[in-house]
Formats: sequence, structure tokens, C-alpha cells
Amino acid sequence: MKPEKPKEKKPEEKAKLEEAKAPAVPPKPGEKKRKKLRNMNLEEIEKKLKETEEKMGGLESRYAQHLLRRKEELIRKQEGQPKEE
Repeated sequence: MKPEKPKEKKPEEKAKLEEAKAPAVPPKPGEKKRKKLRNMNLEEIEKKLKETEEKMGGLESRYAQHLLRRKEELIRKQEGQPKEE
């Protein structure tokens, strides 16, 4: 048995792949793409929750659930209660 050679892609396919790899909207200089949940404060989390609720029509998404969980952690931390897991 001969090993198969990888097939070369057609120019149209290459162009499509390159378009898919390119970011849709380039980030503005000096602007962070995203901020991790762990680095957000309570005010930022509440702002993101409002945005998420408006855009996604509720708080059922995984992202919204993570935001809610982080919000609870920060509130507990402010009150001085032990972390529940």
C-alpha cells in the first residue's frame, strides 16, 4: 500500500478558509477583547448581566449562569461568608 498524498486545496477553498480565520471586526488599538469573569468586579458583572439579558432574551445561557455564580461569590465575599462548593 502506498501512503496517500494530501490533496491540494483549490484556490476558492483556500480563500474561504482564510476568510473564516480572519476576525470579523478587528479590535481597536488599546482596547482589550474581553475581560475574564474572575477579573471582573461586582459592578462590571451586573452590567454584563443586563447586556446578556437584553441580547439573549434571558439568563438561561451558560455565560449568564457563570455571571450569576460569580456575582454570588463576590456578594458572599463582601459579607464575609465562607465559600460554598
